[in-house]
Amino acid sequence: GTLLIVRYVHFGNLWQELRFRGNMIRYEEVVELVENGTLQPDADGYTSLPFRYRSLTNDGDTIRIDNGDGITRIFFYTSRHAAQNFSGYFYSSDNNPPQTGVFNGRWRYVVQKRPDWFYCSSY
Repeated sequence: GTLLIVRYVHFGNLWQELRFRGNMIRYEEVVELVENGTLQPDADGYTSLPFRYRSLTNDGDTIRIDNGDGITRIFFYTSRHAAQNFSGYFYSSDNNPPQTGVFNGRWRYVVQKRPDWFYCSSY
């Protein structure tokens, strides 16, 4: 039984899902802060998270924001190795997955987690 569990249970995916579910309220609070204008992006689209929310990203600080075309898009990094090699949670107020070029991404893996929320990897 143990061998089957070790072989067929994808612990990485399980951990990622538990982490997302456990932080969902805080992710939604950040979305609200962006939508009400409390968090504003700099010229490159980055902003620093308030201390309370810093555990939502891998570096403990930075998210990307795009408010173009009346649509709010936010990217929470869970891994970042280079300018186009990163992964994380993507929020889109119109429930559409990220398109090539959004946040400089070349999206190779996109899975919807909830309405408006996606887990994405660019490489």
